[in-house]
Amino acid sequence: MPKQGASLGLFKRLGPGILFAVSAIGTSHVVQSTRAGAEYGAYMWIFIVAACVVRYPAFRFGAEYAAITGRSLIDNYFMQGRWAVAIFIVDLLVNMSIATAAISFVAAGVVDYVFNLTIPNNITAILLIAFCVVFLTTGHYKLLEKTSKLLLFVFSLVVLAAVIKLSPGQNYSLQEFWLPQEGFSQQTLIFTVALAGWMPTAIIAGSFQSLWVCRKMATSNGAFTRKDALLDFNIGYAITIFFALCFLMLGVFMAAQGVSISGSSGEYSSQMVGVIASALGDWAKVISSIAILAILFSTVLTLVDACPRAAAYLAGEIKTSLQQKQQQAYRVAMCLQFLVAGVILLLFAKSFRSFLDFATTISFLGAPMLAWINHRAIFNSDVEASQQPGPVIKYWSVAGVVVMILFSVLYLSVRF
Repeated sequence: MPKQGASLGLFKRLGPGILFAVSAIGTSHVVQSTRAGAEYGAYMWIFIVAACVVRYPAFRFGAEYAAITGRSLIDNYFMQGRWAVAIFIVDLLVNMSIATAAISFVAAGVVDYVFNLTIPNNITAILLIAFCVVFLTTGHYKLLEKTSKLLLFVFSLVVLAAVIKLSPGQNYSLQEFWLPQEGFSQQTLIFTVALAGWMPTAIIAGSFQSLWVCRKMATSNGAFTRKDALLDFNIGYAITIFFALCFLMLGVFMAAQGVSISGSSGEYSSQMVGVIASALGDWAKVISSIAILAILFSTVLTLVDACPRAAAYLAGEIKTSLQQKQQQAYRVAMCLQFLVAGVILLLFAKSFRSFLDFATTISFLGAPMLAWINHRAIFNSDVEASQQPGPVIKYWSVAGVVVMILFSVLYLSVRF
């Protein structure tokens, strides 16, 4: 059981949940939610909210397990068996390579737009990952947490102001919020899967959350309790849902203005800044550019931290001698992530939209297995029965796994 210390103030309780929100708001919101609104309509809010509700327990268990036991979910994966570890490793490799490359590529488009660069986006993306590696190896967890809070605050103010300003000028019928205007086609289903794949983020973020909670507990001398962890996580999760809907509506506003979402990340960045500026005025172009850049940079930053942190922890579990050298393993894993993501960016980053759809679809199909493993972790003998979540969360989790499996089967049957 983790050590308990003096309680923390509200602001100091926030940390892992904010990192979760920042990692989620990045590509899945800025790109996918906006595309959903612009290309399909306001009714896509149903699928965004549904995906977030269905996946909530799988993410929550990461924070809860770590707060109860003082250990990460990865520890429990080893207790469950090699099959669970194998599933986690496959998902981790996807996130260390494809997801990191995809997110950094989108962020690079914003960087190129903001600084008016002429170098290719994939080169900018590689430089961005390299900068994150240097930042994290010198700043460590506390600096990551403080930076994420600041960037999320700036970003939130700009996006919220734009949505509030644009909303009164739009007229929608009730049908537009509930039904597709041109029927629910096969293409719509394929995109909905890509949207849900990282909505609010990949399921593997539950294990990242557990690592961040363990780190938060270590840096707070045991003052970060289970209650704090759940409060922090629930706030972060609510933020992700709220801003997913904000970006959905920004996409709807873009469509209303006759803007067609570009397949180029640089042009897309210009479009996003343009719709915000149309709401707040030309003076907001610089601020909105910085805000979008800030949140995307923070997303890359959290992913570049989380994947190597998980890989180092995993290596320490596999080989006991590495437990004393976990910081060194963390840096080695970070360098490997940089190299693999860099190769993908150099060889395959021709269309950032198809690139994102591929990554999110893989995440969607793998989600039920990882969600079930997380369920088994919290309802395992490793956690005392009195400490386990109540029946509502338990059956909510089971139902969520079943729904994810059914939609995966539906997608595969339609796609192939």
